Amino acid sequence: MAVAVAKAPPTPTPVPPALEEQRRRATEAQQVKRQAEEAERMRQEEEAKRRVATAEAVKKAQAQATATAAAEAKQREQIEQRILAAARRVQEQAGERGAGSGAKKPGAPGGPLSVGPGQGAGGQVMSIDYVLYLGQLERKLKENWAWVGTNDALEAVVGFSILPDGKVVNVRILKSSGDRSFDLSVERTVRALDPMPPPPEAYRELFGDVQYTFNAKSMQQ
Repeated sequence: MAVAVAKAPPTPTPVPPALEEQRRRATEAQQVKRQAEEAERMRQEEEAKRRVATAEAVKKAQAQATATAAAEAKQREQIEQRILAAARRVQEQAGERGAGSGAKKPGAPGGPLSVGPGQGAGGQVMSIDYVLYLGQLERKLKENWAWVGTNDALEAVVGFSILPDGKVVNVRILKSSGDRSFDLSVERTVRALDPMPPPPEAYRELFGDVQYTFNAKSMQQ
């Protein structure tokens, strides 16, 4: 009887070191390539995001600049209108003072705001510094005024002085409204001016004698 003899498995052929190194380098090269491609993809995505963000920021800045320019233009227009209105009031007041005897009667100033003793100015036109300061003074008076009463027919005339350094002194009621609370609100309003910016140098003497007519109805407008 024949006996079967098992054959030994074939011995694997060893891979030459040079080929093994070649395969290793090829694998590393593929990994490096994939990493580079991924990095490039991420860079492009970030660049696209930056472009979008930059475009949005530019658009927002342009819109804000347009809005700011429009607001500034409107503000300049309002200032110019106030200057023109103040200039007209000053000329009207100067004309009223110049039309009379030259003496300014307490309680009857030339317009709501009257500055300086009556000198028979005859419609003298003041400089822009005077007009701007007068407008600022009248605006602050209206901003400061607060009264809880309801009788809009009340009217009082207050006198005060603005010193060269802007200090407001000598506040007194020249013509009472007949309502104590209204008169007190007038005095508080004028005292709240202190301190004002210094008056224009050429007109400091005039602002030493200021009169303002507080009319309840017009002050609320």
